[in-house]
Amino acid sequence: MKRKVFGVILALCLTVGLSVGLLSGCGDSMTIQYDACECSFSNGVCSNCGNFAPTEGLDYEENGSYCYVRGIGSARASTIIIPNYYNGKPVVEIRGDAFSGCSSIRSVVIGDNVSKINCGAFSDCINLQAVSFGDNVKMVFDDAFYGCNSLRYNVKDGVKYLGDAENPYFMLMGVQSTGITSVNIDKSCKIIYSRAFLNCSALESVDIHEGITSIGDAAFLNCASLKTVIIPDGVYYVGTLAFDENTSVFLNQKKIGGWWSTSWTDSNNVYWKGNWKLSDGVPMPK
Repeated sequence: MKRKVFGVILALCLTVGLSVGLLSGCGDSMTIQYDACECSFSNGVCSNCGNFAPTEGLDYEENGSYCYVRGIGSARASTIIIPNYYNGKPVVEIRGDAFSGCSSIRSVVIGDNVSKINCGAFSDCINLQAVSFGDNVKMVFDDAFYGCNSLRYNVKDGVKYLGDAENPYFMLMGVQSTGITSVNIDKSCKIIYSRAFLNCSALESVDIHEGITSIGDAAFLNCASLKTVIIPDGVYYVGTLAFDENTSVFLNQKKIGGWWSTSWTDSNNVYWKGNWKLSDGVPMPK
């Protein structure tokens, strides 16, 4: 399936306070499409499918039938476009620290085959402003965007998100105030970033909806007022110390997946699927 991303190349299109699904005030927008076309590029555009050319010079690692982005290589573009395929192999992962400290990068477009963005992948990219996530990104590990102080967030109901025109609320990055007492996470959000609600001691309720795939390290640490959390099916990753020791965690799935940290199970009340029930909407042990 083709994916269209509007207005990503011009990083200035992302504006603080965005509360609608389309970006405004962006000037002329550009369209980027990804598919498995055997592209023939002329002046940066494929004559067959109209796709923009992926960034040349990136450092890749091929492993069997898959491919990973290992680093910036010789690329010097201010916009990094990571393709769906490299040498006919799907690009499925961005390695840890791959673009760390690359101050020339202002915007990133991530191909639809990428499922995992590793620790520190874009850390200290001090001029990075805009990120467009591919449809299949499921896990973003600790500090992937640490030190990216130029990122432009989309704010809704006191919560800061990172995304593009297609999904402004893809990744929940943090809150405007740690005094927040409740949060309604946008239903299009897929990832709760590391330390997103760290030290939100007044937070009492949060609904982690179906569709969330990743909960980062220390995401709800030191949230002393958060008494219960239900984790639905489909969560691929739960990070280290994701929950406070005062929070009871109810899992709506049978077992921990391969990417789950178990550090938060040591001090928490953790109830597995089949061992708890809802009573008037409140989860409790059977």
